[in-house]
Amino acid sequence: MNRSRSIPPESSGNSWQGRPTPVLRPAGPAPAPDEGERPGRVLRGLLRKISDTPLILWHYVSNPRRIGAVAPSSGWLARAMARWVEIPPKGWVIELGAGTGAVTEALLARGVPPQQLVAIETVPRLVEVLRRRFPEVRLLQGDARKLTELIHGALGPNAPVAAVVSSLPLRAFTPEDRARVVQGIRALLPPGGRWIQFRYRLRHEPALHWEGFHLRQSVVVWRNIPPARVVLYERAGENAHARPRS
Repeated sequence: MNRSRSIPPESSGNSWQGRPTPVLRPAGPAPAPDEGERPGRVLRGLLRKISDTPLILWHYVSNPRRIGAVAPSSGWLARAMARWVEIPPKGWVIELGAGTGAVTEALLARGVPPQQLVAIETVPRLVEVLRRRFPEVRLLQGDARKLTELIHGALGPNAPVAAVVSSLPLRAFTPEDRARVVQGIRALLPPGGRWIQFRYRLRHEPALHWEGFHLRQSVVVWRNIPPARVVLYERAGENAHARPRS
């Protein structure tokens, strides 16, 4: 992979191929591929989000550093994260902070095979929810600060990892814990591997990056509540170190 080239956003155009009237979308950021959902699917997703919110809120109040959000991620945010996972993945896809499964569901809908998806969650009650919803996905209960130990213990030390999709509230972590998480992600990914992270701080900060990664692209998901920015990083070569700077 040529890592010096920015990854273009997915096309938002429509190919009608002879149909009399093209379908035009309003100008703006390219939508995720499956945003044209049926109303029933949208309603089911909304009802699930509403039903999951009290559980997330309770755990947030109990320990905000572990949860980092007062409600589950919306389908809009989950799909915006999943769209940057290459299909078919050339290895395992690791999800950090799976919560009640909004991003897990989007990754499966994107085309990630369940046998190549590992979802990691630290809260036991949320792990139970995930096991009921996604029986075919490999679920690990554990601390992302010990990411390499978790993955090597479950998959072996040489398991190929294609992408890490993180919903962790990194800004709520201490600098030391933040560095440990990023070091773990870097240790798992090969050069060119993708790390997808979202944050609620919307201001675009091109100078903010993690050593050991190239910042490739970011987009704001305005339809999420609250709006969030999704950032795509690519793993750099062997000479960089994982340390945040701005």
